[in-house]
Amino acid sequence: MTYLTHGNYKGTRWFPRCCCQPCEVIRDRFTRYAPIDASRWEVIRGDWATHSDAKATADGRRPLRETGGSLPALVVGVQELPDADPDFYTVTDVTIKTSAQPFFVVDFTDAATDTYHAVRVTYEYASADKLTVDFLSYNGTTATQLGDTHVIDWDPDDPGEFLRATFTVCLNGDSLSIQMSSGTTGTTNDATGKDSPPDFFLAEDITAKHGGKRAGLGFSGGLSSQRQGTRWNSFELHIHENQKDGCPSCLACVCQGPPADEYDVTIEGFNDSTDSCCNNCADLDGEFTLRYRPDLSTAGVCVWQYEGAYTPLWTCGFPGGSPCVALAGLDISFLRLTVKADTDELGNNVCRWKFTAGNPNAGNYFGGSWGLLLNAASCDCDLSSADFEFGGAESGTAGETSSGALVVLDPDGDPTSRNGVGQRWFSEVCDVTSVTITVSAA
Repeated sequence: MTYLTHGNYKGTRWFPRCCCQPCEVIRDRFTRYAPIDASRWEVIRGDWATHSDAKATADGRRPLRETGGSLPALVVGVQELPDADPDFYTVTDVTIKTSAQPFFVVDFTDAATDTYHAVRVTYEYASADKLTVDFLSYNGTTATQLGDTHVIDWDPDDPGEFLRATFTVCLNGDSLSIQMSSGTTGTTNDATGKDSPPDFFLAEDITAKHGGKRAGLGFSGGLSSQRQGTRWNSFELHIHENQKDGCPSCLACVCQGPPADEYDVTIEGFNDSTDSCCNNCADLDGEFTLRYRPDLSTAGVCVWQYEGAYTPLWTCGFPGGSPCVALAGLDISFLRLTVKADTDELGNNVCRWKFTAGNPNAGNYFGGSWGLLLNAASCDCDLSSADFEFGGAESGTAGETSSGALVVLDPDGDPTSRNGVGQRWFSEVCDVTSVTITVSAA
């Protein structure tokens, strides 16, 4: 059976049977250096790599590309969905160069079996302004088409040879579906300024699932130049709504993810202290991007961290006669967000978060103590939209406080004494009474 909706609708109206509040298992915005991150992705066929640093986009991303390996080229996420017979929900932001044939993969088994389902999208420019969509079942390199080839055409003013759009693919029971939204076309790989093709929704029935638990990306055709010109800007895999009854699985998704590749942090309100310890405390204000750190994370704890291009990112400016001259080396070299799986006082599964700023040698200087993020019973596991804001100093304590408090530690990180460097709390080094810190998913 085929379903087709053609128009400019957004949101859950497209996918009434798909995840309305997704639970992320994979989210990659491809901000890392080439080659592809092997801790997240397994290359089955093809030559996959992210852009080199010199070709990073303005927001720091290095889109994923396939540069002309054997077909069908295929790369899949390492992380599996937790259920025995999972449904799938993926969201991919991709820029397609004309005549390339990228596809979106669900239900992937493993490299040895090499079976999966896919939806292929081909963008035709110049000779025919249209999109063609094919639903496929793969066994190794052999594809079986499901249903007919679907054609989405429109009458653009000047489309350009690149199309950028968000494609959402669901495998729900025996129905494989795709939505395209927010499409734009252009003459360069940012695909802006030319035309906006219509959104659409299509679906085909499959014969049977292959029993896979992984998802990914691929190419089934196109010259190497066309495939290199196609850029995968971001990819997400979610637990489908049908599998969200088991809240512990959602909790594991939150704390094992990584559920979000980046967080943005805005710090405001630092002032010099009345003791005139430092004359540059306001330099701590700013906007920072914290990136997921798998090397610092564990199965139950996720860590995102900002490290300046030059370490440290802030060093106390000691004016003449400063009473803090004994704090030689007082600096901040990282900003860190930590999310961990935990239980509350009633034994319920929860996730907690903590934001800290400091350096590895002297411990943490300021931040928020462990605050409650969510109760797993709600199954509201989408950290991609989670926001935290806190401020107002509680000097000299590192105990459990409300998540709205700004906890200030002494330079040696020990709240029970002021032994060590300088004999001063950080709240005496800088005035923190007006500080607010906002953390939000990028």
